[in-house]
Amino acid sequence: MPDTGAGLPKADFSKHNLVVVMATYYTSLEDTRYQAALATLVAYRSLSRRHTKFGVAVIVVDASPDSVNQPIRDSFSKLGALVLVADKGGLAPQNLQGLRFAFAHGAKVALRQEPEKTGLAQVDNLFKIVSAVNEGNHLVVVGRDRLTFESMPYEQQISETIMGELLACAGLPPDSAAGPRAMDVVGFNLVESLDYDQIGNQWEFLWWPLVISLSDGDSVGYVECNFPYSTDMVEQEQDNPDFIAKRLDQAVMILAKVLREAALHGLLPVYNANLTANRHLPKRAAA
Repeated sequence: MPDTGAGLPKADFSKHNLVVVMATYYTSLEDTRYQAALATLVAYRSLSRRHTKFGVAVIVVDASPDSVNQPIRDSFSKLGALVLVADKGGLAPQNLQGLRFAFAHGAKVALRQEPEKTGLAQVDNLFKIVSAVNEGNHLVVVGRDRLTFESMPYEQQISETIMGELLACAGLPPDSAAGPRAMDVVGFNLVESLDYDQIGNQWEFLWWPLVISLSDGDSVGYVECNFPYSTDMVEQEQDNPDFIAKRLDQAVMILAKVLREAALHGLLPVYNANLTANRHLPKRAAA
């Protein structure tokens, strides 16, 4: 495991059932998502106090700008999170930094989740997630149950239903459009081995490890959990042309890139031999 460097907080996660990793970036203390992140940390603190035998720790990797980052980081620390200053902004770099720290300090199972998904902080959800990893799944997609799915903005329900159906053609779990991912150290080693500077350091982080794992003949675990969306976020996004355009753009980009890569790794029935697989992307040594 790589050295996490000098000057970082001391930690020992060896006795925790789960370490939660979240990546944050906010430009205002009034940001709806920042308020949701605070609610999530409150929920995890409450869960830890009520269920003392189920050890949960939370790592937040923050890349907020200098104008607001100190009060944001202080607020996270006061709610019990171990806060790391991001070495580099972006979904992949920030999550990798947090996961690397977790496993370097004894974590057995880690869950990366979006900070605004407050509802995941329920012991039933976390028990399902940890159990799925402990059953031998090095990577686990945490999907949404029906009630959770129906709590999302309508446009998001449509776009992610389509995404799920198409991605399932490549063998990906039914709701891989959901962002949370759980893993053990073996799964993390695979996640970390990929070259995100080449692949892309945002949402690609969520799908590429699944494609590589499946193409290597390994299974990807899947659990459905209940974590309804924040009503404040739904009100912000529902019928909002900017968010609708964002969802559609994301869906098109994700489907185009992930399905192409899945085909190149033999996960789709139709394989275009004229394309060249991005075999240079994994940095792992050949077996």
